[in-house]
Amino acid sequence: MSENIIAKIKNYFNKSIDNDTEDETRYDKIEDEDLNDIPKTICNFCTIGSGKYLTKLIALYNSLRKSNCRFQLWVLSMDKFSDKVLNDLKLENLNIIFIETLEEDIEILKAKDGKKENEYCWMLKAPLIEYVMQHEDIESMIYVDSDIFFLNDPAQIFDCFQYYSVYLSPQRDMDYIEMKYGKYQAGLIGFKKDREGMEALSFWKAKCLEWCRGEYDAVGQRFGDQKYLDEIPWRFQAVKVEENYGVNAAPWNCIYNNERTIAIEDDIPCVNGDKIILFHFACITMFNQSEFDLWNMDRLEIPKYILSKLYIPYLEALAEAAQSILSVAYGNEEKIFSDKSPDEAKSYFSYDQFSVKIMEHGDIYHLCSIVSNDYLIRVIALYNSLMQYQNNFNLWLCVIDQEAYDTLSSLELENVTLIDVGDIDADVRAKHDKNEYCWILKSLFVDYLFINCKLDKILYCDADTYFYSTVKHIYEEWGAYSFFMTTQRADKYMEQVDGQYQAGLLGFKNDNYGEEILSWWKQKCLDWCYDWHDKKHERWGDQKYLDKIPLLFENIKISHNLGINAAPWNLILNDLSYYVTGDDNQVFINNYSICSYHFGSMRVIEMNKFDLWYRCELTIKPEIMNLIYLPYIKELNKVMEVLIQKGFNLEAFICTDCEISAKNPYILEEAVNE
Repeated sequence: MSENIIAKIKNYFNKSIDNDTEDETRYDKIEDEDLNDIPKTICNFCTIGSGKYLTKLIALYNSLRKSNCRFQLWVLSMDKFSDKVLNDLKLENLNIIFIETLEEDIEILKAKDGKKENEYCWMLKAPLIEYVMQHEDIESMIYVDSDIFFLNDPAQIFDCFQYYSVYLSPQRDMDYIEMKYGKYQAGLIGFKKDREGMEALSFWKAKCLEWCRGEYDAVGQRFGDQKYLDEIPWRFQAVKVEENYGVNAAPWNCIYNNERTIAIEDDIPCVNGDKIILFHFACITMFNQSEFDLWNMDRLEIPKYILSKLYIPYLEALAEAAQSILSVAYGNEEKIFSDKSPDEAKSYFSYDQFSVKIMEHGDIYHLCSIVSNDYLIRVIALYNSLMQYQNNFNLWLCVIDQEAYDTLSSLELENVTLIDVGDIDADVRAKHDKNEYCWILKSLFVDYLFINCKLDKILYCDADTYFYSTVKHIYEEWGAYSFFMTTQRADKYMEQVDGQYQAGLLGFKNDNYGEEILSWWKQKCLDWCYDWHDKKHERWGDQKYLDKIPLLFENIKISHNLGINAAPWNLILNDLSYYVTGDDNQVFINNYSICSYHFGSMRVIEMNKFDLWYRCELTIKPEIMNLIYLPYIKELNKVMEVLIQKGFNLEAFICTDCEISAKNPYILEEAVNE
């Protein structure tokens, strides 16, 4: 290597050849191509891997590769399954040490007796470090727990360690926690192959072989392999205690139990201004590739910005690692995922399209509806109205007709999830008309989503609902209540027959009260749900049951907002001095801004022909027609135009035989794109 390059290297590491000002100036700037000539620090790591930790181990390995450092990783493989997976993956710079190799040591085998798996792994850290350093030509080694993840180049850790014999990272937890469990973290610890380093390592090894248990020993002042580390700084020389808060950051030292917090600076997670180099994702349970317990010790509230910038990349890395493992060990999911059920999670998190939206928008609004062929056009209009005002929503659709399912599936609508009715059906279709069947499906569908999709709350709305502003207004009025419903606001006779409350817009929260209400309503609908008034038992369809809910249950929000779930039966048929005003931007019913309108009993006859209310003739005021109905009709027309352009036949989705019987016909004469 030329003297010029040597000088640049020394200058790069702030070790100038001499104090000559001219030389310092000359080497202040190193050209980009010269950096390729500077040898990078080699980072030697070791860790322990077993079946349930294999995904974390591979994520750790991948994080090292992406950090652009020169590294070698030695892995103590604890079982035959891990042996095979690691062998088959053929990972560059990863060296496998089989557990049988260390167990040739009689002392280790003796100490193994009676230990739990985690205790045995703790005990093996020091022997593993010692073995690698004795058998490999390396001068320093850092042990890392396999649930550590590198966000940045770890070379600076070794640069910091190079002048010392032992490397420790502080626990940075509450004082009483450190008094009991130790001041230093055994998940990140380094030793150098010099006299002080090897003596310190021998001391730690001997202590762990003597006693290493997963409970606190108050008499001996011991805990696991970790509490022993308190003695190292005063027993040995040349011990480096890491000062950088971004090294071995962890939940216990920057999410809870401390005064240090994670901040996002220039899109990079930092702790107290220090860029996070590695994060210790301890106590995460992986149930499958999308469901996790983020802190299996207790309920942990993790701020959304930390979830977004720190945890989500790690969960993605775990899912990628699982996919990699299963590519060579197909059908062995039970070996790498937790045996526990997600229902047992203390800090449950599902990483899916909704969690991503939550990270982006802070909240996500879940809505659901039932769709048949004759409601397909209207549900697309519903979807378009939601898209007009926000994109932080998901619309779950239970589709009961194959034509409608195939059509919606081929449209690939963003923020829509289709559920085949076959996944939900309670074997009641043969006993009911289509509309009765759809009524019964409402409660079954919500229950299905709560059980299978782990949603916190969801708003059911009929497919002929249309939004004129953000659904956020409904959620704000709903608040923390377990159940949300709107008054019917119809005439007394209609409410006496059909019920006081509207079943076309209902909100359920997935809590104890919400589940009780949903379960009761579901069972009532399964018992009896027909399109006629059972006067004796005060029943009609799924709706009349709602009258009983405020009498039987708690934590219910009943909305009297005229702009939420407005409909013909309250705005037109029961005109109680309602007046509609506004323009294309905002419409008011009295002083309430309209949020949603329920276009019940409307029929689509042709591209530009509609029956606005097929039950009886009625008079619609011009302002209601122009401000509420016309925008919806134009949207329906636009939906049909798009379907035709995409090659779909509309016959299955419109009421071709009801033009003659139309009670309130309307023809849209102006062009849809005018």
